Amino acid sequence: MFRVPTVPLEVGLSGMEKTIEVQAESPFGWQAAATEALTTATQTVRGIKSVRVDSFEAMFDGDHVVNYRIRALVLFSLDS
Repeated sequence: MFRVPTVPLEVGLSGMEKTIEVQAESPFGWQAAATEALTTATQTVRGIKSVRVDSFEAMFDGDHVVNYRIRALVLFSLDS
């Protein structure tokens, strides 16, 4: 799962920047979910400067975790 809602533009020290929100999930843990989010984002976004994981969520089936989900903000330069 990968979702990219947009967030308003920002003007940083190095020019125009934009932040997008991404969500990703993995059955292998939160780190794997964060890696999936970044890997997918880099397929279409250039000039990524930072990624901030905003929230963590675990999906359960009974008493077992079946998926780990993260929501992250990806900051990138529009000048790249």
